[in-house]
Amino acid sequence: MEYCAFCQGELDTTTRLCRACGRLQTAEPASAPVDPPSSTPPAQTRQVARVANKAAARSPGSNFLDTVAGKIVAVVIAVVVVATGAIATAVVLHQTISSARSGGARPIPHLSKPAGNIIEFPLPTGSAPASITAGPDGALWFTDHLHNQVGRISLSGQITEFPSDGGPEDITVGPDHNLWFTELDTGKIGRVTPRGQITEFSLPAADSQPGSIIGGPDGALWFTEENSNRIGRITPEGQISEFPFPTADIPLDDVTAGRDGNLWFTEVRVDRIGRITLKGQVTEFPLPTDSAPAHITVGRDGNLWFTEIRGNRIGRITPEGQITEFSPPTTGSRPIDIAAGPDGNLWFTEYGTSKIGRVTPSGQITEFPLLAAVGQPIYIAAGPDGALWFTTGAGGIGRITSGR
Repeated sequence: MEYCAFCQGELDTTTRLCRACGRLQTAEPASAPVDPPSSTPPAQTRQVARVANKAAARSPGSNFLDTVAGKIVAVVIAVVVVATGAIATAVVLHQTISSARSGGARPIPHLSKPAGNIIEFPLPTGSAPASITAGPDGALWFTDHLHNQVGRISLSGQITEFPSDGGPEDITVGPDHNLWFTELDTGKIGRVTPRGQITEFSLPAADSQPGSIIGGPDGALWFTEENSNRIGRITPEGQISEFPFPTADIPLDDVTAGRDGNLWFTEVRVDRIGRITLKGQVTEFPLPTDSAPAHITVGRDGNLWFTEIRGNRIGRITPEGQITEFSPPTTGSRPIDIAAGPDGNLWFTEYGTSKIGRVTPSGQITEFPLLAAVGQPIYIAAGPDGALWFTTGAGGIGRITSGR
């Protein structure tokens, strides 16, 4: 078995692509055995043999391949098969070389990758990435609250940063194909184009502390206001409306859009999951345990999945309000963020144990330890490359394959 020179992932010996990071290996290791050259790939040779065997089986009384005409046909078939294989190989190599020249590490779609392979990308010294999301431009976008910046990281790890004013907190992609983020310190909602142009919209109360933000089913952005006990809504044009929360002094944390056409949110201090309709009607669902629900997302199964940072559990609530809880194998995991993966499972960060967790719709949990240099994962999001991307308390950004 050969391994990638960049991330030590398993190497596909046919295409010379790393199954983990997608990078092309330009040369084989010196110690690697060299296979004798062959004009026809083994798979194509077996295909020709199967065609011949089927032809013989259909005519047991006479073997057509023994005739002159049969031999000519067999030669033509072999030439066509070899040419087809060569064309396919050329296409793969062209895609690979083009990706390498552009600085990208885009994986070839048909190459499967095992789940749980982790790589990390170094950030500028002192960076403190927080929330992360997939952008409309094929890159990942993140916030750096500590340094008042919104960042962009390409699939190959190239970093670009754009200055902001008031401590960007959460970030999401909007229906207008821009990125929208909350500014916790200044009470504003920000919008950044894929080219980095930033526009800010002030909320009615400067001390409202907007926290989480998500695109809603109505074409607007919805966000929580941690200090003003409201849930806000902003259109792509910047028109703002707010819905007062019926219960006083309840800090609202994370918000997501459900498949039922409503918005769902967490109430971390009072152990509740909330639901708000597009008209502002709020319903609350108390959790059965002392849990501190942190972040919430919608799964492919149509249910809402959330983390319990104090309860060390992953929760699931149906649109009707039925709650089920699942415990990770490791105690003290302190799960924080959660995201739906391209594999149909839910992926979450374990801040307390420096692991990434995966939970199936039926509740089966698997954990993947991070690399030694990466620790305390915080936010996580599905990337455009079929992997999950996450930020860490150690000031890094990581990528873990989902198996898709």
